[in-house]
Amino acid sequence: MLIAAVSTTTIFGCSKEEIIEIQQPAPCNNNEAASHIPLSVGNYWVYDIYKTDFLGFETLFSSSDSTYIDRDTIINGNTFYIIEGFGSTIATGKIIRNENKSVIYFDTSNNTEKIQFSTNNLGTIYNTENVGNNMFQLSTWTNSTNQNITVPAGTYNCYQRETEFLPLIASYSWGTRTQFRYYNDDVGIISSQFFYASSSDVFDMKLVRYNVN
Repeated sequence: MLIAAVSTTTIFGCSKEEIIEIQQPAPCNNNEAASHIPLSVGNYWVYDIYKTDFLGFETLFSSSDSTYIDRDTIINGNTFYIIEGFGSTIATGKIIRNENKSVIYFDTSNNTEKIQFSTNNLGTIYNTENVGNNMFQLSTWTNSTNQNITVPAGTYNCYQRETEFLPLIASYSWGTRTQFRYYNDDVGIISSQFFYASSSDVFDMKLVRYNVN
């Protein structure tokens, strides 16, 4: 079970400029956009995936997995961008837009908009939910200081998004787990972690190359 992908959704063949009408309000009222993920059709990012075992040894697990912006769509009058490719469920989300210093994603399972990443109120939890059939309580926040992160594509100054997975079942072997994701305003997601609930291994997608407009 890929915990990092629990809250993401499946795309059902949306075409460019598809109109989806729903009644749920957007979570932000300020239209000021910060490009925490540069959004333009044709943008792409290529990642190598590394695995770190419980002893702390890191090895290359998979190379050249890519994610790209395939098309845009209109939802409740807002333009969203649809992300495809392997990294779309782990690194970016499926249907996203920038608003009010936040990355907003559209959850097709319940037709709502949610905050995926935000630099508002740094250090404050902006998302809490139960995931994995109530296996974990998930809490997400953005840390208050930037960090320089080095990946194959280079070194980037990033905001660090931290997600804590608190196990809700006493028998879970690996205890409380934490994932990190790093955003650079000019490039997008530089590095993103994920794990499988049944293993102590941690996987890290590291940016190799990209093209953004």
